[in-house]
Amino acid sequence: MPVKQTLEGRMRYRIKRSAVPVFVPADFKDLSDSDQIGRIFRRMTASGFLIKIGQGVYARSKISALTGESTLERPIQELARAALAKRGVKIT
Repeated sequence: MPVKQTLEGRMRYRIKRSAVPVFVPADFKDLSDSDQIGRIFRRMTASGFLIKIGQGVYARSKISALTGESTLERPIQELARAALAKRGVKIT
């Protein structure tokens, strides 16, 4: 399936292919400015593709087999560790 050449298409492609389940706007600063990236994050959150787990921190989502709604792809503890590592915080 070809990737759409829009900013949202490139961001979705990167998110799907990433091994890291947590994303911050700085991950996409090479694609566009922060305002536009923020708008795309809000759009992807509204569509259920991502879930906002903190201020400026987003996680991939999946569709729940039980409810049919978006839910976190991995446990929140794992996502928290990944988000803190991405921010440069040492976990002990």
